[in-house]
Amino acid sequence: MGGDFNTITDPLEHSRQVVSRPGSMYDFNELIVLAGLCDAGYVGSKFTWTNGTVWQRLDRILVSNNWGSFFNCLKVEHLNRFGSDHSPLLFNGYFLPKPKSSFRFQNMWVLHNEFLQIVRLIWNNPCQ
Repeated sequence: MGGDFNTITDPLEHSRQVVSRPGSMYDFNELIVLAGLCDAGYVGSKFTWTNGTVWQRLDRILVSNNWGSFFNCLKVEHLNRFGSDHSPLLFNGYFLPKPKSSFRFQNMWVLHNEFLQIVRLIWNNPCQ
């Protein structure tokens, strides 16, 4: 879910780091938690709205806590404002398959006479 929520979640989302309506901020944060949502984060400019003097992050994308079952990669970009006092948000969610593990273990080595001695020797040496 995303858009202009018309409130901030933290004083750092205001250019003057002040909260003109603290109740609104606290209520919004509580709503996010109760709904099981989390902020998707962003790349780009810190603020998404301005009136020319004040800058705030009013626009955001919220995702459910289980969004990872649909997308394991998520990117939200704050694009440059053009003809509006709000920055457009570009949401990209995609699923990347997990790479296969490159770890290989060959059971035949445990049958070797000196296997445990060699493992102990290597584990007792510090890594560099």
